Amino acid sequence: MERNMVDLKIMRGLCANGIPFNILGNSQFLEMVRAINKAPSGYKPPSSEKARTVLLDECRRDVEKDLTPIKDTWYSQGISIVSDGWTNMKHKPLINVLAVNSRGAMFMYAEDFSGLEKIGVAIAEYLLSAIEKVGPNNALQVVTDNVANCKAAGREIEKVHKHIFWSPCCVHTLNLIFKDLAKEFYWLFNTYRRGKVIVNYFLNHNQALTIFRDNSQLELL
Repeated sequence: MERNMVDLKIMRGLCANGIPFNILGNSQFLEMVRAINKAPSGYKPPSSEKARTVLLDECRRDVEKDLTPIKDTWYSQGISIVSDGWTNMKHKPLINVLAVNSRGAMFMYAEDFSGLEKIGVAIAEYLLSAIEKVGPNNALQVVTDNVANCKAAGREIEKVHKHIFWSPCCVHTLNLIFKDLAKEFYWLFNTYRRGKVIVNYFLNHNQALTIFRDNSQLELL
């Protein structure tokens, strides 16, 4: 087939399945295309049954293998349990958990808190289960937003594990400070608003974000 016909088949496949076009710049997608190009003659994709059973388990093991070098540093460097609440596309309130140290950040899991009140005790129990998963001896601190219920959760965790302390998220604190400053000083408001627009643009445009990350060691927050 000519290239333009192949491009058209790819576009129809993306559109028919509601797949965002920015996947075309995704490294995993490009790796998949290269693998198909090198596949044996007459290659056919796996069935959905094989994909959701055997291949999914194999993929999980493969990811776990890639994460092993990061996990190995937990015992020597320790980790911070970092957690934040957010809302997904279905408007479900989720709380995620990450394990972070100088080697990198690793997403652990997120759970749906629909119908549950986000009081300090509930958040503390959720984070204590994460601490048990990584091993209490490997955890140094818990980092959350500095709202009242998260502060209460921090106090509960410090009661259970005396060596683990709670830290408020610096980014959340700075964000609140900037908001307050922008409200108090009108001459800061346009700068604050423009900064948010610029950050949102990069975060919502995959190609622009890639260019930024290729040219900067900083993170957009």
